[in-house]
Amino acid sequence: MAAAAGLAAASLAASAGSALAGTARLASSNASYPVHKLGGPRYTVDGGASVLNTTKTVPHWHGSFVDGVNGQTYGFNMVGANPSTGSPTTVNAEVIPLNFSFAADNGQTFSGSQVSSWMQQSPIFQPAALPSGGTAQYLDAVMRSEFNKIGTGYHVRLNDTGTLPAKTLTVPAHDGQIYEFDGTPYALVSYSWFSAQLQGILASEHLNPATLPIVFSDDVYLYIKTLNNCCVIGFHGAAHPTGAGGGSTHGNGNQSVQTFAWASWIPSASLFGPGLTDVAPLSHEISEWGHDPFVDNYVNPWEVPGEPQYGCSNVLETGDPLVGVDFAAGSTNPDPVTGPQWHLQDEAFLWWFERQPTQASNDAYSYLGTFTSPAPTCG
Repeated sequence: MAAAAGLAAASLAASAGSALAGTARLASSNASYPVHKLGGPRYTVDGGASVLNTTKTVPHWHGSFVDGVNGQTYGFNMVGANPSTGSPTTVNAEVIPLNFSFAADNGQTFSGSQVSSWMQQSPIFQPAALPSGGTAQYLDAVMRSEFNKIGTGYHVRLNDTGTLPAKTLTVPAHDGQIYEFDGTPYALVSYSWFSAQLQGILASEHLNPATLPIVFSDDVYLYIKTLNNCCVIGFHGAAHPTGAGGGSTHGNGNQSVQTFAWASWIPSASLFGPGLTDVAPLSHEISEWGHDPFVDNYVNPWEVPGEPQYGCSNVLETGDPLVGVDFAAGSTNPDPVTGPQWHLQDEAFLWWFERQPTQASNDAYSYLGTFTSPAPTCG
């Protein structure tokens, strides 16, 4: 997992700006781009923070379980109220569109403004008919099914409070450029460079730590150190806002803790495969934010043969075991390429990580029922 600095004001080329002229997501150009085949999709986390009951942050509850294999006790934090209370929770979320201008490509720009407005019409915010029955937001449906609370007062909802002014990052030539694969242009940016810029953006907004900022881009992915080590398509994280200073992301629990998520819209199935398009990466991150908001939920290690990029993992990240296991829902996606349906990801339930009998409404260990038994061990 990548560690990040606190929400310090970074030295960055980020500025508030309106949407680019017109609606083009990649500014028009006759340029040709280097052909580069993308690596497999992956997700990561950024930072991490400890919390106490007095911490100013998103509403959350603490629980624990005894692992069904090694008998050890593991604690965890999740967004919302303890499902046993049957209480609803709504978390305000603000959307920050992210534009990228590439010095290596004569200032060619990818705009995140249009796809951000599209995303706000998706089941991330708008209730839709989903596999668990009825209409609901995506995260709410996953967690109600997971804890067998369908039909009760328990909810974990997001409230879209609006779109903040778009930010534009000017990417130095040595930190990213535009490529092409199968006729689709896309951009690769250095993870370490981008993470630092994102921290600066979040710090500059002076956000309420009880809200969730969702930073959204279009067709821009991250590589770690080398182009061959890609492609990160989303992450979530948490950090202690430290104003203009630096500071550790791990304090004694009584500071404010800002949680956040970033993901990129995927405009074509030619990049990462069928289903892994439009808001699928964001659905992955929103579920993981809901289940591990502070990036500090650890479990008895698990490993899935179909997800070798994570190896033997000890984190409670619900989407990682099921990358690429996606489903279509709704009919309001305005993207003429990936629509009219939205694409969302299956998610592993808490019971899968616990290696205990499932309590989910579908009697399975993941939202779609892909997992019918607990997590395999490793290490």
